[in-house]
Amino acid sequence: MNRLPLLLLLALSPLVALAADDFTKRKADAWSAEEVNAILAKSPWSIEVQVFPAALLAPDEAQSKPIASIKRVPVTVGWQSSGIYRNALAKQFQGLTPEQLDEMTRPDDRFYVIEIFAADTLGVFDSVTEAELSAATSLEVDGTKYPLSFLVQPAELKAPRVRFFFDRGAGIPAAAKKAIFKTKARDVSIDARFKLDTMTWLGKRDLDGDIGEITPGEKRRREVQAAVLGTESPEFHRAVVDVRLEKMKDAKER
Repeated sequence: MNRLPLLLLLALSPLVALAADDFTKRKADAWSAEEVNAILAKSPWSIEVQVFPAALLAPDEAQSKPIASIKRVPVTVGWQSSGIYRNALAKQFQGLTPEQLDEMTRPDDRFYVIEIFAADTLGVFDSVTEAELSAATSLEVDGTKYPLSFLVQPAELKAPRVRFFFDRGAGIPAAAKKAIFKTKARDVSIDARFKLDTMTWLGKRDLDGDIGEITPGEKRRREVQAAVLGTESPEFHRAVVDVRLEKMKDAKER
C-alpha cells in the first residue's frame, strides 16, 4: 500500500524539475519574479559559495561592527556577461527606457564578465589593491586560461559587488565543458565551477548574450570598434573598456 505514493513521487520528479528550468526556454518578458530571483541566485549562471561573514569585512569594518557568528553565509558568483543574467538584472529595475534596457542587455563581444555579490558587504575586496586582486584571480576553461583585462571593486560600483572582465579573444570553444573561476582577498577564497553545457537559454549556449540576430546598430558599433582597436597595442585594447556610437545633436538641439 505504501509503494504507490513512492512510485508517483518518482514519476513526477522529472516533471517538477522541468518546470523549474522552464525559464531557459522563454524570453525575459515571460519570466516571473521568482524565476528572475532563481536566475540570479541559483542557476547554471549563478553559483552560491559559503563563507564566514566576518571574512567579508574590511579591517576597519571588522573593528567598527564585529561579527561573532560562525555560521557561513552565501556569496553568489554570477556569469554577468550572459544575456539571461543581464536580462534578469534589468528586470529588477522599474521604468527603464528602451535605450537603457538595450544598454543593460546588449551582447558583450569583448569580455566574459564574472561578478561576486553579497547581501551585506564585500568590503574585504576593497581592502586589497587592484594589483593584488588581479594576481589572485583566474578564469580557466578546459585547461585554457583567459586573461583578466580589468576589474571593478565594490567602492567604485557603490554596491557589495565586484566584477572581473576577462578578454574573450576568439571565444570559448563550443565543445568546452567546464569553466573554473577563482579569486582571493585576504581570508576569502572563491572557487566557482560553471558547467558550460547547462548554460543554455532559448536553445543556445549563453555566455555573452549573443543568442539572437545582431541589430544593424550593434553591427555598425562592432565595425567601428574593430577599426579603433584593430591596429593598436594589447595595452591600448585593455585600456579601452567600451566603444559606443552616439547620434550627433544638430545646432538646434544644442
